[in-house]
Amino acid sequence: MVESDCSLRESINDVVSIIGTLAEQQAEFRQQQAESDQRFENLLNDARADRALNEQEHRAFREIFQTLLAEISRIWRRLPE
Repeated sequence: MVESDCSLRESINDVVSIIGTLAEQQAEFRQQQAESDQRFENLLNDARADRALNEQEHRAFREIFQTLLAEISRIWRRLPE
């Protein structure tokens, strides 16, 4: 009986150790997942900022181009036929 009790205690200790290891691994995984989520969020925010900047630059280009075309048209009308 004593030998089976010892064996049972060893098995219980092994199971407790495995559970502890799994809990540590799960905590590490959650930390890594949180870090990955944060990096993704940062990249997404950077992409949104880049897109907004590109849109502003594109809008400015269109406005300048329209002004240029209007100026060319004005000069063209002033030329003698």
